[in-house]
Amino acid sequence: WDCAGGPWPIPLLGTVHRILLLGIPNIHRSWLRDARSFGKIYSWAYFHKAMVNIACPEYLRRVLVTHWRSYDRSDIEQAAFGELLGEGLLFVPNDRWGDMRRVYQSGFSDRNILAFRHALVAWSEAFAEGLAQSAGPVDVQEAVQRLTFRAIGHFTLGIDFEDAGRLAELQATTGAGRLGCRHYGELWSRLLEHTQIRFALGPLQWWRVLKTEAVRAFEQGHALLLGMVDAAIEARLSGARAEDFGGSGDFQDLLCLMVGQKGQRYSRRELRQQAMTFLFAGHDTTTNLIAFCLYLLAERPAALARARADAAITDGPKPFLRCCLLETLRLYPSAPLRLRTACQEDVFA
Repeated sequence: WDCAGGPWPIPLLGTVHRILLLGIPNIHRSWLRDARSFGKIYSWAYFHKAMVNIACPEYLRRVLVTHWRSYDRSDIEQAAFGELLGEGLLFVPNDRWGDMRRVYQSGFSDRNILAFRHALVAWSEAFAEGLAQSAGPVDVQEAVQRLTFRAIGHFTLGIDFEDAGRLAELQATTGAGRLGCRHYGELWSRLLEHTQIRFALGPLQWWRVLKTEAVRAFEQGHALLLGMVDAAIEARLSGARAEDFGGSGDFQDLLCLMVGQKGQRYSRRELRQQAMTFLFAGHDTTTNLIAFCLYLLAERPAALARARADAAITDGPKPFLRCCLLETLRLYPSAPLRLRTACQEDVFA
């Protein structure tokens, strides 16, 4: 504890102090404050576990990139996200991570992304037109939720979550109760909000025995989404093609890669976990980035004008727009923290 400094070197008090100080939704803000007080690496306690926070790009690169084999996935994250995502690419142990990653590499190739671009452009234009035609205030976050979940649904599963039949089923199932959702982007955000609470109090795993209204709503929404994912997997295993969405015929969704020759070793359970992981990783991060970027630009008319001029360029780089996105990530990181478990001794110089 002494070498890294840090607040509250008493396990339970360390956790309670953080939760009471700023509340569960503001843990990231609490850590930013601590980084200013204690430096780029400091220790604290999470219930019974000794923790070390790292807030330095060089050290983060060491943990996540150059020395990643020394740091395995976190059991704390797995306890909180396990029910929602299982052991997908984000949470699978190191010894299986590289093999899984290779399966999906062609899905993120320049060629495949460009083939998907046609649909993204059409959806983005419709999204912008809808915002422009709105007679009153617009909930940008909700609008972006729908856009990004539709995109990641096609990219991952080859299905349209904005299909009228699927939306009607969602609204009929969730009803007007606590879970009532109008679209799948909203459903996914509700599931993540509940999971964040589990993450803050993860070691207790209270949700397994205390079936509150919030827990029951989570389980209902989770079952609905899993049913949709399972139906898409079953249809593809039966030989059905991906739904037409206006992209290039060269595009391959990730489910195609998972059930094809490269992914034939996956069970249905593993296919489900991978699909849920990519829905999570592709939707939430993109939603936050776009929504916060639009918010920041709306507050700065001069920057908004420059960004519009950059976006109007049909060919070539868009340097200012890229800078806007990077600055948004700096101010409002889409994934502000990741946990790792040190599986062997390491020394930070």
